[in-house]
Parts: sequence; C-alpha cells; structure tokens
Amino acid sequence: MIYPDINRSGTPVLSIPANLNFKFMYGSRSFQKHISQIESLNAGIKIVEDFNWSFDLDTKFDLLKYYDLSENLEK
Repeated sequence: MIYPDINRSGTPVLSIPANLNFKFMYGSRSFQKHISQIESLNAGIKIVEDFNWSFDLDTKFDLLKYYDLSENLEK
C-alpha cells in the first residue's frame, strides 16, 4: 500500500513486502518515483487516499506547516 501526500508528490506512508528488492526514495516526487519502481518490479500496488496520513515532512517549511496545523487542532 502507498499513501500519497495531499499534493500527490510525496510518500508519507509506504508498506511493501520485505522480500521486494525496493529502494526507498525521499524528497520531491517520491510518490511518482515509488509508483514507477513498484510497476517496474511487477509488484501489485494499492494507492490509499487518506487525509489523516497525507502529511509529508521533507523540508523546514513542512515542519513549520506541521506545527501550525497542530496548534490549530488543539484549539
């Protein structure tokens, strides 16, 4: 299973078989890169869209956005 971030560019959650020869990727466009790699390995993939798992943390800006969202949830 693969969960894209809200922009469908990052990969906050990825669950794959342990025996799959898979290289994890980070940063820009990781979602598309993971999908391409899984397809090239002929492995099945289920894309799950879930807002609760859609936050991707790659940059300082992402971290600041996370803190801002967290503060708003606590109010």
